[in-house]
Amino acid sequence: MSEEYRNITLTIQGSKVAVQFKRGQAKPDQMEEQAEERLQYQDLLLDSDMLDLKVLDFCRKLIENDRIQSRVDFQLIGRLLHKALFTEKVKESFNLLRGITNPTSEKRLRVELEFKGNDNLGLFKLPWEYLCYQDDQDSWKFVSTVAELVLTRYLPPKPSAQQLIVAIDDKKINVLLVVLNPDPDGLGNLAAVEKEVSDQLDKLKQSLSQHKVEVVVDNMAKPVTWECFKKAIDKPDCRPHILHLIAHGRFLENTKGRSGEIAFHLYDRPDEIEVGIEGGNIDWVPDRDFVNAFVTATKLPRFAFLHMCEGGVIDKHDSSAGVALRLAQEGVPAVVAMQHPIEINTSTIFSQSFYESLEAGWTIDEAVQLSRAKIAEQYADNRAFGTPVLYMSTRSDFILPKIPKPFREPQAKSFLITIIEYQQHLIPIFLKYQNEEGLKAEDMTSLEQKLRHLVNSTSDHWRSALDNEYKNYTPFNEVHVKLGKLCVELSSKIVELTRLS
Repeated sequence: MSEEYRNITLTIQGSKVAVQFKRGQAKPDQMEEQAEERLQYQDLLLDSDMLDLKVLDFCRKLIENDRIQSRVDFQLIGRLLHKALFTEKVKESFNLLRGITNPTSEKRLRVELEFKGNDNLGLFKLPWEYLCYQDDQDSWKFVSTVAELVLTRYLPPKPSAQQLIVAIDDKKINVLLVVLNPDPDGLGNLAAVEKEVSDQLDKLKQSLSQHKVEVVVDNMAKPVTWECFKKAIDKPDCRPHILHLIAHGRFLENTKGRSGEIAFHLYDRPDEIEVGIEGGNIDWVPDRDFVNAFVTATKLPRFAFLHMCEGGVIDKHDSSAGVALRLAQEGVPAVVAMQHPIEINTSTIFSQSFYESLEAGWTIDEAVQLSRAKIAEQYADNRAFGTPVLYMSTRSDFILPKIPKPFREPQAKSFLITIIEYQQHLIPIFLKYQNEEGLKAEDMTSLEQKLRHLVNSTSDHWRSALDNEYKNYTPFNEVHVKLGKLCVELSSKIVELTRLS
């Protein structure tokens, strides 16, 4: 798990966008940085008649109705999103940070989308999980499926949020599994999803026990009525770090406006069900009430996984509607939900990959990104890879206990780098950057001197020195950017030499 995180935040307000860089050491007690920054906004690249936005909104409706099945069509939508968002400043900043991300250190570039103020243009509800960018070979790629990137939607937490969140425990993770399956025949049976998730949590429990982290899974007794749920949340021993909700959801328009609802059991005893009663055994509970149950009990989970077909839906008329959005707005550090209906097989692949990634030591947002990529591989012409939406109300990696990454053989290898290896393999890289990249000899003097002192030492010392040197460079200086790329290429060459040794 990365101790250093790197963010590029694209803050959208009205028809303008501003770019922020965040780099530094995350701290467990610093879930959100308090420093205010002056943002320099630029106009989004929108047509004067907003035709692009109208086309994108039309595409959003097609995606929601599962009318687009071609990877090429999704890519066209992603390129339209890119055209609107990637001003020259955004493009320059994104390419700059992506270019100096060190692939050998397994750090990710977190791409955050933040929306401020009134969303009169409806930008928040656009399908940003299909956003594309152009790589160094001019190929178009989806940001949400590239392993070196992590796409999130950032929501600043409420000032009092930290006091409501269950405290982190380095030795224990409490998981609250809530399965709501009141009408298997009408709404669809969720038993298969429950079994898969239970199996995945069991594997997580076994895996983390090797790292002395206890995983306690509380499977809320079924059937779960709204009253039973509230009583369970109020119990003193119910303090979930992870909430995994498997349920059916919907949006409904009533006298109070549009709101999301969750299907609970109306009765907790089958013999109480009245034959022919309208609605059967379903009790539709507003998502606002569901979230308030955690807020009132001051037991907001640190992470919520919502296995709901409309759990992450962003409503056109009420941007706060939807369980995921409400949880994130209240301050839950990370929430992942499905913003479109998703097939059971696909959701199973996603959740399985997600929990396996957590076992392997990846952070929550990295695990979501890897799992998106997983379903993108298996369902090329399908909206599924853009269905999981991730809301973050923190810029810290310290959401759950840190899990060590597995032992990796290539990283453990080492060999002696002599003056011959240095002259034959590394000096040519310095010369290339001088002749082709325009770096002056004096720009590279400090780095070259530090590396010369390492001659006849192991490749581990060389990689460590390059990583430390790389951290000194900022993305705001053109020379530093080139020096950062030089460090990355030198480090990659040393890794290559290590493997050949």
